Amino acid sequence: MKLGFFGAGNMNSAIARAIAGEFESKSYIYTPSFFSAQKLADEIGATAIKNLKEFPHCDIYFLGMKPQQLSDFSELTKSLLNEKSIIISMLAGVSTNTIHRSLGIEKIVRVMPNTPSLIGQGVLTTYFSKSLLDNQKKVIESLLSSCGDVFVFATEDEIDKTTCVTGSGPAYFFEFCRILEGYLVEQGISQKSSNLMVKQLFMGSAMLSNINDEGFEQLRNNVTSKKGVTFEALESFKESGLEEITNKALASAYKRTKELSL
Repeated sequence: MKLGFFGAGNMNSAIARAIAGEFESKSYIYTPSFFSAQKLADEIGATAIKNLKEFPHCDIYFLGMKPQQLSDFSELTKSLLNEKSIIISMLAGVSTNTIHRSLGIEKIVRVMPNTPSLIGQGVLTTYFSKSLLDNQKKVIESLLSSCGDVFVFATEDEIDKTTCVTGSGPAYFFEFCRILEGYLVEQGISQKSSNLMVKQLFMGSAMLSNINDEGFEQLRNNVTSKKGVTFEALESFKESGLEEITNKALASAYKRTKELSL
């Protein structure tokens, strides 16, 4: 199987590394600067391509460049792509219809990974265009699963609706970590200890939820005693409108996703 990677940013690189470690394949990588392509190619045993005109025909192409570079890319790859080509796009907000109009390709997969994909623990929301065969879908799901859990949706709008949670979610997580760490430091706990405690707090909690059949609400209740310390904090969150603020933020993020859609 021949794989082509256009772009060597975090997500495209993560997928290229994961595939190289688990699958028998030949990978080719192109970036305008060539430097990033060469660096990634050397790392995973792939081939860096300096000129797009020299890019070989592949079974699957991963698009990991910036969305605004799609039009320039389409002009440079007219002779490379054909009706058998499969495109896997990580271009945020770019619909399969837009990709089809730009590249003339029918078989398109849209995927939205998140940054934990870098360590094989990602959430990858996925949509397949109608022209892909079942066996092709299985191969692609297998490739993507090397970076984490793959969730296949029936519509592209479901990807847009979930991006503000799964795609942006790591930023919310790290922001809350930052706030908790800052509080501990203000209380006189060392920066190092504060950082490690917060990391272990969330890692342990995530692992507990993963092996427990109880829902998040019950897991929360298991920590909470009436009129206790945790209860007071949760009541303060409620009085401050944490749930309403969060839902408002997610709605704004979804709206922005639609505004950026091409």
